[in-house]
Amino acid sequence: MKNTVKSITYIGGKSFLKWITLITIGFVITALFFIVALYMNIGRSGGGHGSIYGLFIGLLIGNIPGLVIIFGAPIFFGIYIAFANKITIQNAIHLFWENNAGEVLLKKVRTLTSKIVDTKDWKTFVKDKKLFQKTLLQENNNTDTPKLQKKIINYILKKVRLEDVDFKDPKLKISEVIADKFGNLITENIKPSLKPFWIVMLVQFLLFVLSLKYA
Repeated sequence: MKNTVKSITYIGGKSFLKWITLITIGFVITALFFIVALYMNIGRSGGGHGSIYGLFIGLLIGNIPGLVIIFGAPIFFGIYIAFANKITIQNAIHLFWENNAGEVLLKKVRTLTSKIVDTKDWKTFVKDKKLFQKTLLQENNNTDTPKLQKKIINYILKKVRLEDVDFKDPKLKISEVIADKFGNLITENIKPSLKPFWIVMLVQFLLFVLSLKYA
């Protein structure tokens, strides 16, 4: 039990460090490119109250890459945040299984499923599997499970496919079926790749270089 708690604490700490590192890199790169590109192209603004509009038009006419770097900065940062969130969750899943802590997640999934199956509304789910999956996600959000574990469970539950499960089978142990599918998705999960993150950064860098050329 102590080892499991240590593993979960370790995973939480490492995942947060990964997330904050990626967010920081994305923010610094975006801010740096924004400031330099703005400085190099500020002459296009024309000054006055319409300076922002003037800058936009000036860049639109003479420096499209600069336009994307400057006015697209919030979008780039938003993309970095989205990738950081996804990579962090994938990395946490990998660490849970690598540190033999996956059973903690499986146990929570079994408990969630059993709780729903025991309700009077179970017959409704027999006809609507998507509603069952949606209810699982809602039930998970209502638990006192640590935030990172909630996110991991939600991330994997969304990927669980129920098309091949016969809810009308009287011998069906739905909690075990969901847990098995959940476990398979964890074991199949490959160590997350940072490639998409670096591709976005490369695109941003190339646009930045081009923006300097046309400044």
